[in-house]
Amino acid sequence: MSPNERGQDELDFGRGDSSGYAQWQHERADWLDRIRREVGLPINRRVRVRLRDIDGEFCGLLPLVELPLDLRQARHQRLRVGDFEFTAAEIESCVRED
Repeated sequence: MSPNERGQDELDFGRGDSSGYAQWQHERADWLDRIRREVGLPINRRVRVRLRDIDGEFCGLLPLVELPLDLRQARHQRLRVGDFEFTAAEIESCVRED
């Protein structure tokens, strides 16, 4: 198989190792921890959420729809449980289940 026919399994930025990716993962995890503290919600954890004006509960992982670039925007980000999106202001209660 020629190099042009091979699939690309990883990004190679000429370093020959994966330390750049590992550093990115570490920085992303630190950023998520800062966002969790700022927003006061267990982001990327299993939760049971009850929303204002909606009957019933939603259970599952609580990820951010989009990772904010600025911590000041963290409180206004959309969250998701399953296919349902909402903001932190719409949450009546949120219980971590893991």
